[in-house]
Amino acid sequence: MAKLEVYIPQAPTVGTEHQTPAAPRIVTLAGMRVGLLWNHKARGDVGLAAVGEELQRRFKGVKLVQIRGTNPTNDHVLAKAVEECDAVIGATAD
Repeated sequence: MAKLEVYIPQAPTVGTEHQTPAAPRIVTLAGMRVGLLWNHKARGDVGLAAVGEELQRRFKGVKLVQIRGTNPTNDHVLAKAVEECDAVIGATAD
């Protein structure tokens, strides 16, 4: 019989210096400006386009803002996203 080894691909938490708390939850996206942040990884733009279509279907008046970042995304791009958007959805893909 074959032996199967299972590994859990989870890095241990080391300290709390760089931990960021979760953002407050938004009650609705209706009428909000939602940024779709793509870091140019393959097919991430396709996933974000599908998410954007679904958001427009579900929430009246939602405005989508396309944001093109890098990997990792530069601070000035993130600052612009904060300035222009009420919420941001990021995607990476491969």
